[in-house]
Amino acid sequence: MTPTILRHIRENFGLTRAELAAEIGYKPEYIRHIEMGRKTPSKRFEMLLSGWVERTEREATIHPIEKKDVVPLVIVP
Repeated sequence: MTPTILRHIRENFGLTRAELAAEIGYKPEYIRHIEMGRKTPSKRFEMLLSGWVERTEREATIHPIEKKDVVPLVIVP
């Protein structure tokens, strides 16, 4: 995993380093060091991140946005 890929994953989910770290059980500094290219992620980190991404995406498809959660858009000419 490259620093760019990790940053891309984190930003696509709209998370800060601290939020992602809390989700997968690592310190924010570890994620920062990977994103800056100072550390190579461990296999354990990659497995936990991969599992979290899969679970999060699966939950998003299981619990789609309900119609009541959508605010109608009204366009006035």
